[in-house]
Parts: sequence; structure tokens; C-alpha cells
Amino acid sequence: MRFILPIFFWFTFAYILLASDSYSVERIQPSNQFPVSEVTDIHLGNKGLLWLGTNSGLFYYDGYSIKSQHSLLFDSKDLTNDYIHDILQDDIGNIFLLTAFGIEKYHVLSKISEPILRLSSVEQTKFISIYNHLNILIHSSNSITRYSLESKEIDTLFQSWDSLFLNPLLAENSLWFIDGNQLIQLDLLDNTRAISPLPADINVTSYALQQFDSHNLVIAINNELYKYNISTGNYLKIARFSNAIEHLSEVLNNNMVVTTKDDVFLLSVFENGYSDPIKLYGFNKTQINDVLLDSSGLVWIAASQSVLKINPYSKVFDYQTILNEKIDNASGSNIVTESEKLGFAYTSFNGESYFYLAPEDLEIMLPISDITSICLIDSRLVFANNESLYSLDLEKNQYIQLSDTVSINTISRIGNEFWITSSTGIYRLDGNKLVEICGVGAINIFPAGEDVYLIDEKGISRLNEDLCRLEVLLPDSLFNAKVNITDILQSYDGKTWIATNSGLYQFIPDTTATLSEQFVKHYSGKVYSLIEAAELPEIWFSTDIGLGAINYRTNEEMFFGYTDGVEFTSFINKCAFLDSQGFINFVSTNQKVNFDPKQVYRRTVTPEVYISFANFYGLKQTQEIAFFSSDTLVVSPDIRLFELELTTFDYFSQENTAFSYSLEPFDAPAKWKVVEGKNKLSIGRLSAGKYKLLIKAKNSHGLESKVPRSIVIFVKAPLLQTRWAYFIYFITIIIMVVLLIRIRTRNLRRINREYKDKERIAKKIEVQKEELTLKNKNITDSINYARRIQLAMMPSDKLFSSVFPDSFILHIPKDIVSGDFYWINQVEDKTFFSAVDCTGHGVPGAFMSIIGVELFRRITEIEGISTPAEVLNSLSRNFERVFGDVDEMKLRDGMDLAFCSLNEDFTLLEYAGAFNPLYIVRDSSIMEIKGDRHSVGVYEKDDNIRYFNNHVIPLKDGDIIYIFTDGFADQFGGPEGKKYKYRRFRHLLLALHQLPMEKQADFLKKSILEWKGDLDQVDDILVMGLRIHQKKI
Repeated sequence: MRFILPIFFWFTFAYILLASDSYSVERIQPSNQFPVSEVTDIHLGNKGLLWLGTNSGLFYYDGYSIKSQHSLLFDSKDLTNDYIHDILQDDIGNIFLLTAFGIEKYHVLSKISEPILRLSSVEQTKFISIYNHLNILIHSSNSITRYSLESKEIDTLFQSWDSLFLNPLLAENSLWFIDGNQLIQLDLLDNTRAISPLPADINVTSYALQQFDSHNLVIAINNELYKYNISTGNYLKIARFSNAIEHLSEVLNNNMVVTTKDDVFLLSVFENGYSDPIKLYGFNKTQINDVLLDSSGLVWIAASQSVLKINPYSKVFDYQTILNEKIDNASGSNIVTESEKLGFAYTSFNGESYFYLAPEDLEIMLPISDITSICLIDSRLVFANNESLYSLDLEKNQYIQLSDTVSINTISRIGNEFWITSSTGIYRLDGNKLVEICGVGAINIFPAGEDVYLIDEKGISRLNEDLCRLEVLLPDSLFNAKVNITDILQSYDGKTWIATNSGLYQFIPDTTATLSEQFVKHYSGKVYSLIEAAELPEIWFSTDIGLGAINYRTNEEMFFGYTDGVEFTSFINKCAFLDSQGFINFVSTNQKVNFDPKQVYRRTVTPEVYISFANFYGLKQTQEIAFFSSDTLVVSPDIRLFELELTTFDYFSQENTAFSYSLEPFDAPAKWKVVEGKNKLSIGRLSAGKYKLLIKAKNSHGLESKVPRSIVIFVKAPLLQTRWAYFIYFITIIIMVVLLIRIRTRNLRRINREYKDKERIAKKIEVQKEELTLKNKNITDSINYARRIQLAMMPSDKLFSSVFPDSFILHIPKDIVSGDFYWINQVEDKTFFSAVDCTGHGVPGAFMSIIGVELFRRITEIEGISTPAEVLNSLSRNFERVFGDVDEMKLRDGMDLAFCSLNEDFTLLEYAGAFNPLYIVRDSSIMEIKGDRHSVGVYEKDDNIRYFNNHVIPLKDGDIIYIFTDGFADQFGGPEGKKYKYRRFRHLLLALHQLPMEKQADFLKKSILEWKGDLDQVDDILVMGLRIHQKKI
């Protein structure tokens, strides 16, 4: 018996070692910019952050990468020494570091390192724990000490003379440790000790302690593992290992990790028993510095230059090599599953086609190549290529050609029947005959509930009882030529699941529902195969990134990738099945993955969002904040961009965590968007104001944050847009408004005064206007009366017409009375006539004309002068007599005139002129007799007397005589506003001289008025014309 027990033990131990197998192991290393040669300690922080102590300082792991913490600080805040031996954290987040210097307190939020205790040697020194928030328990190779954070004092709790590397344990208020062959319990409240002996015949060379529960401890002594009952003092041996146990992890969910010099084991300990150890990983001359088991069951190993993450659940997924290399030539369209049977068609190296069926190990040569579709029901296989359709009886190894005219798209199983779709119709296989069901071409066909649905280029259509198209349910925007349907599954609850190369859809037939309610997209990405779990309400599917599952009762989605133990993603379309044990099998090109869905680890804790790092980029500086934990964020005006690195500390599959956020004004409703940069949320420049940032996460198992991370962002306004600036603007505006009002009031008062002054002036002007109007009326009346007197003194038109019947007078005064006048008189055998332009016009000219008329009458009738020149000379002398009595006055007034006399028979004309010429038109030519170049009566007293010349012109019958003043020629007008001038006047007279004299007058008047246009009349206008009709005496 003495030999049997050791032999049994060693066989059991050998079985444990041989039963171990490799698990999913991920090596996590710092980047090249952080030279780390050794990871000395690993510590899981309060919120799940993984702290790493190294020989190059303090690092942390946020699920994405290892980042340096202390190297981000300024020199004045840096660690005293970079070599970190141990890490400890209190409840409020402060970290205590055991470095080569001693103990340092590191404030995570303020990023300040504070040396608190200098130690002479830390080679074999470790932290035990923090007791009562105020004391740090420390052990070395032969002592246990307590350091008070409050009093800054240190005292020794236990001293051992054995140089033994201790591993004490703090459990509630007691400190447990081994000294010699005794287990000692030190009560920290009263400093009493309880001693319990170890199992007999044990020479302790190393030990480790962990608490199982309030009544039991787990004790590792040398290479043996015991469970110790505190109440009874009994030891229960759990396991024995080939090498000494170096580390024990905490017991979580009845599991713990045991490490030896070469291996890592997972062990389950229960109240009434234990499980066999499972080897997780084997080392080859690699030192293990620390071990950690987190709440999710992941195992963390601090070893040499890296951290190892071991997933104990990865062995849930089992992998088996399928058959041989023949399946490498198969694809999803020519692989088929039926219950536990797996068959596939392939083409050998010589070009021949075969069908292989497992596990029967049956290989049958096929009559056609390039198989495009196969379907297996029981022992009957139906297969096709683009040209032919065949049926194969696997039991009899007999095949028959069913058709060589139908181009087959798919062969599907509807119930226990083969249905075939083609471009020309849908068929059902009845025995060995094809029976046409519907003459509508289809790409694929599938059952849903009690109906059958087809897919073609128009979309998805439902067939009615007569199996004809009833209606198009979904247009080809979802299912078109670019979307390939890879698998179709009908779950137990009657829902149909459609896998495509662009996503997974749930089809719920309901004629009363909308399209979006009938077709629900659950996953975006390529989906290969679908299978329903046997005892769970779950649809499992294979994708190009791993495996997924959907609980069709709760709609929860889960995804499993490499970190969960899914080692490959090269799955095949429509190739999944359940075996007799209810295990799910997915097939790849040369392997299949087999697992029990009930054993797959499902995370139940919803993720919480943390900000592991925040970068602020401004114009002047860049700011970095690690572990941003505040609920508020104040952003200065110069910040153009800030970037938040998000994490959930989901170390199972952090890289598959999806983040979404909402950034809106504080009171606005949330609008969720997907974080594009995986876990980096970049926010550009925001306008000044208050915002609410909400962030939530969804892990790979479909669990979403119950409460989003909420951050209130205050964006400061630039200096010129601050409240003080707006206050100054407001005050300035008020001052400007007041000044403007005062200025406007002053201006209004001034304007009012001016208005009143103008009103007074206007009243005066009105009075003056009335006076002027009255005076103007009186003057106008006087002038009108003077005109009547002037007209009365001048010869009438009738007199002129009686003397010269063929004649005209054109007289257009500038004012009411005129300075131009015409005169005619007959004395004996002489007829005198003249056109006179007195100096000035209006009233002065009128007075001059009256004087002139009276002087003409006196000279011709009283003085008896008949020669025109003498008449003008006498007229000048009479002007001297009239105006000579005015003292110290130089005569400035006079007359310009043309004076003519005719003999009795109108054959001889005498003419004298002062400036004004005489025109005679004869034989369509005009003769001009110019007057003298001085006026009548215009001279100064010192001037020599000027005399006028007399001109005698013989006349012919029909000659036309024109005399006139300068008013016609001096009138401004025409297109350029110039004078009419004498040259144009002469051309006008030549142009109209043949017209009757009355029409000539009308034409001259019309011509001068058109020339003047809107311009003012310059002077009085007077033109006289007469045609000579000689008398016979």
C-alpha cells in the first residue's frame, strides 16, 4: 500500500500535465519608443485599468496599447526612480509605488509623484495591502512592517530570523503568514497572534497565501496546494505540481491561477471539492514576476519584456481538420451538409469531378464538371452545372440525368422536396421528373412560415397558393445583382434569416407591416452560413471576422473573434450543421470549428466608457491629460481640436468595441453618431457655449452601456466675445445711443429754431410776395396799358397792308412791350418805312420806340427831310436834344435800324442803315446793302459826330425787300444751342422767297420757334418783307 499511493499520485499528476493544451495567448508589449526589458508587476486598478510596473517606469494598458504614464510629466513631477518593484492602489485612486528609492505616492489625476518613505534595500520587499486607508503593510525577507500615512511613522509587526521570502495575506483584520513550520494569524486590532502547525514532515522553502472565503484559505507550500479551514485548522490537499509554486492569484468565481517556474495552471476550488488543474501555458526559461486573474476570467502574466493575456475560454471552440486537401478545391456552392454528414464536390488534378461524403468516407465520380449547385436529402444528391441537372442515389451509386435544357441557378430544399430555380422558371423534382411550378425566373427561393418566396432581379416576391407571383415585397435596392445570398434559415419561431455578402437580415412575413418592419438588418458585413442552436433561442452565423450569435427573443447580438478562441475566418457559404450532441459546426476550406453554444462565455456586465487619454491641440500649445475622469470640460478659445481616447477596459475584445457619441448644445436632444476613429473621438473647434457630450459603448457580445458617459463642455469665448466684452459693448452702445440722442435732440432743437426762423421769414416772404404780386400786377397792368399806347402810336398792320398789299410783318416781342418796332408813313410822293431795334427791350425799349416814332413823324412831316441818311442824321441830333439836359450823363442808348424810302412808282429805293442791312431778292439771288457800323444816338460828348450814308437802288418789278432787326439771327437754339446767324437767315429767305408773303411769315415764325426749342428768347424779333409791284403813272 505504501507504494500504491505514490504511484497513483504520479499517474494522476502525469495525466494532469498531459491533459493540458494550448489556449489563446496574446503577448502585449510596449511600443519601441518605451524601452522596457522587464515587466516587474501587474496591478488591476479600481476602475479596471491595468497598471504595469517595469524597469523603465510606470505604464498602463487600456485595452488597445501599453502607454507610458510617468514619462508624460515634467521633470519636477517625475518619479524619483524608474525601477518599479510593486504597485498598490487605494480606494480613491492614488497609486503607491515601490521603487529603488523606496515608497512613492503617485497622484494619478494631478500627475505628481511624491516620495514618502526612503528604504535602504527593496530587493526582497513587497507590498501586502493598505489597511484602514491609513496604513501600508510591507513585507521583506524577514520582517513585516507598517507605515502610517497619517503620522509618517513606521513600526515592525513581526520579525523572523529565518531568511525566508515571505508572502503574507491580509484577510479582513488579520494578517496571515508562515514562519518556520507554523501558520501565524496576527490580529491587527489587538496585535495578538494565533498559531497553527503546518502538515507534518514539511520543510517550507516557499509559500503563498490567498483567501478562498471568510472560513477558508488556499495555501501553497513548496509544490503542494492546500485548502485550510480557519475554524477547524484542517488542511485539504488539492494538487501537487512538479515544480515549486511561485504565485497564487486571488480566488474569483471559485477560480484561481497557479504558476510554477515553467507553467501556468487554472484551478477551480469549491466549498466541498476542487477540479483538476488545467495547464494554460508553458514557459521556456522565462521568469514569471506576477500573475493576475481578473473578474472576467482572463489570466494576466507579467513575464520578462511583455505581458501575456491568456483566455481560458478559448478552448470552448474545438478545431478539426476535415478529410484531406480535396476540400481546398471546393466552394460554398458545392459543399452540402445533412445532419452530421458533410459532402462536397471537387475537381481532381486530372480534371475529373468527384463527390466525397463523410464520415462514410464515400467517394463517387460525377459525370459532369464545374458543379455550381448541390443539395442532399437523406441519401439522394441532386447536383447541376450551367448545362445539366443530375440525380445521384448514394446508396446504389447510381445517377440519372434529369435535364440538359434548363440553366440552373440554385437547388433548394423546401420541406422534403427538391426545388430548382432557373432563369426561365421554378421547378419541383417529382421522382425523376421536373414539374414546372411557376414560369417566372428566379435567382433563389426559400420558405417563410407557410409561404414560399422567390428572389429575382426585381427583389423579393411572395407566391400565392397557385404558386404565381403575388407581389414584390422588397425592391432590388436590397437584393440585386451585387448582393449574393449565401444562406437562408427558418428559425423555430417562424422567422426567416437571410445571409448575404453584405449583411444578415431577419425576414418577418407580415402583410400589414411596413417593409422596414418586415426586413430588419442585424449585421453589416459578409455572412457565410446560418445555424440555429438546439436548446437556445440563438441564431449563429459565420462572418469574415469570426462568429456571431443573435438571441431572437431579446435581439441581443454577440461576436466572437480571435481573442475568444475563433482562430480562422475563411468560412464557406451555407455550410453549418448541428451534430448529435447539439454542438454547432461551421466549415472552412480545410477545417471545421465545433463547439457547445451553452459553454460559450457570455459577458453580462454592460460596458462603461472611460477616457484613457485626452489631447488638446491649440494655436499656442498642446495639452495632454491622462485618465480624464471629470464630468466637466472647459475648453479655451485657442483650442482648435481635441481628441479623446476611449476605452471600456474590456480586455476580452476591446478592439471589437464600437463607440457612439452625441455632441449637441446642452438642452438639445441627443443625436447619436458612430465614432469613426475606432476608439479616438476627434472634436473640431466649437463655437462658444455649453454643450453635452454623451458617449456609449457596445462590446463584441452586443451589450451596450446602460448609462452613457456624460461630459458637460464649456467652450470659452475669445476675449472679444466674453461676457465682459459684451458688457463693455453694451455700455458703449448705450453711451453711443445717449450721445446720438443728445446730438439728435440738439440738432432737432437747432432745426426747430431754424424752422421757426424760416417760418417767420416765410411769413415775411409771403407778405412781401403778396406785395410783389400786387406790385407786379400793377406793373403788368401798367405795361399792358403801355403796350396799348405803343400799339396806338405805331402804324397799324392795315396801313402797312394798304400801302404794300403783297407784304408781311413778323413781330415776336420778347416781353409784353417791345423795343423793336416798325414804322411807315407817306409824305407827298415819298413812302417811308423802317424796322427799328431800340437799345434794350421791354419797358426801356418801349419808351425808346415811342420817342423814335414821334421823332420820325417830326423829321419827315415837320422838318420835311426825305433822304434816309439825313433822316438818320437828324434823328441822332434829336436824341442829343432829348437827352442833352441830363447832367454828367453819357448817352448809352440809341437805335439800330434800316430806314427806306420809295418814290411814287416804286422804281427807286433809297436806304440808310445803322448796323441793320437791307436784303433785296432778285432773280433767285440776294443782294445785301449793309448799313453803317454805328447806331443812331449812341455817342459820348467828346466823340466826333458820325453821319450816315445814303444808298439809292433802282428796283425792278417783282423784287422782294427784307428789312429786320438782329433778334432773328441772334437767337440761340438748334441741336448745339448756337446762334441762328445771318448766313443761315439769308439761305432761309432764298429758300422761301417764291412763296406768298403771308406763307413766308408763317414759315419764318415756325422755323425760328423750332430752332429756339426750349431755350429762352434772346431778343425781340422783327422781320418785314414786301414784294415790289411797280405803279404806272
